[in-house]
Amino acid sequence: MKLLLLAATTLLNAGTIKPNELNDIYTEAIWFVAVFGVMSVVSIIISKRQAKKYEKENPVKEKTQNTSDLTDEMTPAVVDSTNEIKRVKELSKLAEDGLLTEEEFQILKQHLMK
Repeated sequence: MKLLLLAATTLLNAGTIKPNELNDIYTEAIWFVAVFGVMSVVSIIISKRQAKKYEKENPVKEKTQNTSDLTDEMTPAVVDSTNEIKRVKELSKLAEDGLLTEEEFQILKQHLMK
C-alpha cells in the first residue's frame, strides 16, 4: 500500500520529491517485482510436485483394458439395431470421458455397424 501511495505521489509531485525518497520508491518497486517473481516460481514448482503426487495416488485407468473389454462384448455375429444404438451410445460416452480417442471410437463404431 505504501508503494502505491508513494508511486501516486511521485506522479503528481515529481518536482517536490527529494532524490533520496525517489530512490527508495524505485528500490521498493524492484524488491516487490523480485519477490513476486520468486514466489511465482516457487508456486509453480510446488504445484507440479503436488500434481505428480496426485497422479501417483490416483492412477488413470488404462485405455487398452477398457477397449479390449468392449471389443470382447461386441463380437456377436448378429446385432439388432436397438442393441447397436445402445452400444454406440456407450462408446460415445467413453470417448467423451477421454477413455477412447476419436480414432478408436470410429474403429469400434464401424465394427458395430458391420
